[in-house]
Amino acid sequence: MGEVLDSKLSDTSSGVSLLSVRRNKYQDRTQTVACIKGVRSSRRGGKQQAALNWLGHKRESQTATLDEMLLLGCTAKELCKVRKSYSAHLHHLRSKHGLVIERSGDFYRFALEQHPRKGS
Repeated sequence: MGEVLDSKLSDTSSGVSLLSVRRNKYQDRTQTVACIKGVRSSRRGGKQQAALNWLGHKRESQTATLDEMLLLGCTAKELCKVRKSYSAHLHHLRSKHGLVIERSGDFYRFALEQHPRKGS
């Protein structure tokens, strides 16, 4: 009891990852800023070999692809090509990870200033 099995880490029927429960929002914000700085300065994101990205989303999944697109920024049309329900993922990033996403017209990206505060 109390043990989480790998097969129960995500509920594929609802698209909800149990890995997002009790996330450390402060850590998510600071790691996102570090990724933004790294990707924006080199203009290329090196492929990491981990099974999960810095936000705990499965690599090569639609959600991880959206996360990576938001590092440099992209249009709603580009997000929609990856996942039609991209707005649900943006909501998830804001509410469960505490991330700030900038929007300028039809262009979205993670804000460089995430205003990290512990516990929120």
